[in-house]
Amino acid sequence: MQLVVAGNAASLPQEDVNFLKERKVPLPEASRIFACAIDSKGNELGRLELDISDKDAADTAANFVNLHSPSQLDAEEKWNDAFTEAQDSQRVVWARISQRYCGPCFKMARWLDDNRELLSKDYVILKIDNVRDNHGFRVAERLTRGGRHGVPFHVIFDTDQKVLVDSEGPLGNIGHPSGFEGKTHVRKMLFETRQRLSDAEIDQIVDSLAD
Repeated sequence: MQLVVAGNAASLPQEDVNFLKERKVPLPEASRIFACAIDSKGNELGRLELDISDKDAADTAANFVNLHSPSQLDAEEKWNDAFTEAQDSQRVVWARISQRYCGPCFKMARWLDDNRELLSKDYVILKIDNVRDNHGFRVAERLTRGGRHGVPFHVIFDTDQKVLVDSEGPLGNIGHPSGFEGKTHVRKMLFETRQRLSDAEIDQIVDSLAD
């Protein structure tokens, strides 16, 4: 995930200036770039400072990104692990196609995380990046089944990998569910596949979505 701070000490809000200084991050300067790679636990992995006029700037930046990029995950392995977990726990698999630079995908990920405690009663959550994951495109076809959909596109499978319901609503793929149509269809998906979730808990999950 990329977080970008642009500007200088004069144009940045004071709280941003204070935040950068506390972490000993140099303030933005004309023609200069500072980058810091941070892992999911907040640990700093490395820093980079460069002048964009330097003839080697592009190569230096590319090397920094490659050095600190997360390793590719294997979609087949994630798929198999999810269904093994579902079988062991007598749950179903809620799988989605999601991509790194997709805004609705990010929003859906946040929503699923916010409701993870409730959703985990009935669902093993599986994310497939059909662009970045090894074998991602091949595994994603198990969700789309030859159809053409935007992302995120999601499908709920039983433990035998049979499709129970997907995110294709009356008006098309609901993507990250929101608004009347999205909330109505995701409620349908939950009611058709839940085993332990109560009606009130489903209402709580759906009501957490934006109108």
